[in-house]
Amino acid sequence: MFRRFLVAALIIAVGAAAAAPAPSYGWQLHHADWGRIERTIQRACDYGVTEIRLSHNIIRAIDQINDDPAVERIVRDTCRLAHEHDMKVYVWAKELNIGDGYNDVCLDPDGGGKGMWDARRAAYEAAFARVPDLDGITLQFGSCPTEVWHVRNDACDFNENTPNDERVAMTIRIVKEVCDANGVAMDVRTFNHSPDQLEWIRKAIASVPGVRAMIKEVPQDWQPYYPVNPAIGRVGPNSSTIEIDLAAEYQGRSHILYCMTDYLAWRMKALRARGMAGVVVRVACSADTVLDTPNEVNLYAMQRLLEGPDVSADAIWRDWIQKRYGLAPDTEASRRLIAALRRSYPIGRKMYYILGHWALEKSSDIPEELRARCLDAKNLPQWEPAFTASYEALLKPSDAMLSRIWHEKGEAVALAAQSLDDLEAAADALSPEDYEGLSKRMRLQHKCTRVWRYVADVVCRWLRYREDKGEEDGRIIENDLRALEDLAGEMEPTAPIANPQRIRAFVADVRAKFPPCDNPLAFEPVLPADASPADLTPVADGTHWLPVEVSVPAADTAAP
Repeated sequence: MFRRFLVAALIIAVGAAAAAPAPSYGWQLHHADWGRIERTIQRACDYGVTEIRLSHNIIRAIDQINDDPAVERIVRDTCRLAHEHDMKVYVWAKELNIGDGYNDVCLDPDGGGKGMWDARRAAYEAAFARVPDLDGITLQFGSCPTEVWHVRNDACDFNENTPNDERVAMTIRIVKEVCDANGVAMDVRTFNHSPDQLEWIRKAIASVPGVRAMIKEVPQDWQPYYPVNPAIGRVGPNSSTIEIDLAAEYQGRSHILYCMTDYLAWRMKALRARGMAGVVVRVACSADTVLDTPNEVNLYAMQRLLEGPDVSADAIWRDWIQKRYGLAPDTEASRRLIAALRRSYPIGRKMYYILGHWALEKSSDIPEELRARCLDAKNLPQWEPAFTASYEALLKPSDAMLSRIWHEKGEAVALAAQSLDDLEAAADALSPEDYEGLSKRMRLQHKCTRVWRYVADVVCRWLRYREDKGEEDGRIIENDLRALEDLAGEMEPTAPIANPQRIRAFVADVRAKFPPCDNPLAFEPVLPADASPADLTPVADGTHWLPVEVSVPAADTAAP
């Protein structure tokens, strides 16, 4: 009897395991060119993709289907082609789509806001009628024409008495009613601009059963030092699909290498542990695609990690190098090429970020003018408090802090040079086309690491010069600018990032803000004897990074 019971239990257990749904896998497309969309969908078949997501320059709001015949045509054609390959199609739907910026509308659906909500329902009804094959929408609240928390409280009593999370939940429910009536699925995207906004959206999603949360792996824009998004696994009864950028929007847009295999293997452990029904990955940033570049290993890594969660990064690398470049595993050429490509991820981190902080531009390029645009806007401590001390030290960096930054950027330069050496060692085993494609990107990356080193020193040194007007800082900045002018001369005129025009524009803007200097001074960094200044240690479970040493000497105690 016990045996029969055990066998029956095993059959039930095996059947339940077999019935567990495979993770959904979506590719997000940005560029409104049908040829690109068509080619991308065809390539998606190679990677087991189940969903095509249209966003950004293709469609941002559901009204575009009604108002723009070109958008309607692209969505229709995408549905037709994707359905031929058993893929679903989702489009972005930003709400509230009722005007730009702050708004005096009353949100009361049974009072002063009834007309507005009726118009929003009608927009969805009309769009679904125009494209009846559309599978789903992705509702979004951050970066919308009118963000619901920007609707003024004093417009009516309802607004005054409705907290922001309830405003979001109400919008979800109203749009969901239309979706449900038309058989259209709904994802709700948690994109935000602050911890408060993220929490409002998270609470709202948790309060509305029957939607799927679409949550970035990190709390806000793509910054590798951000912790895992705290909303993951905390959306009530709803499942989550995790959004990940594999096209390196802020790390070179695939014009240089940014191969994320090791990062993905590390991060995916934390994402699976928190609950993950699927992933949506970005395969392009506008017209720049990861496909047919060396960064395509990112797509291969994601596919392997979805198929087998325990696959190692080493195994992914060995298999990819054999599959893509034809190099047999464990040969000298394979090992050297893996080392060269694998190194691109720490190169990108050390080049683009300053001791873990996103300080320069919200782009893959250097600033066009003297500014630390992201230092406050993309503040790391708001998401990871362990970086508070280094953030505060960066606002007016000491000599020791500047030495650490210089050293970190120097590490990026050295690693990029090492990768070029490894590529040369593997060159004879590669086809001429593969070698040229890799070499072009690696040479550009090496030049960029040198550019970013001087730009970072100028910007960080300027942060304290604004207050102190130190003559020595001015002389060192002038030396940096002359080095940048030399590097501008080395860059190809059409370089996709850090081209000569952009470098010279930065130099000209800096010079306009400083008194003339005829006696430049080379920076001589002084580091503490025990410093490993650029090292940042990831926590083993993949949730976040920690600085090795957060405490940085104040300016008056810094090494001379």
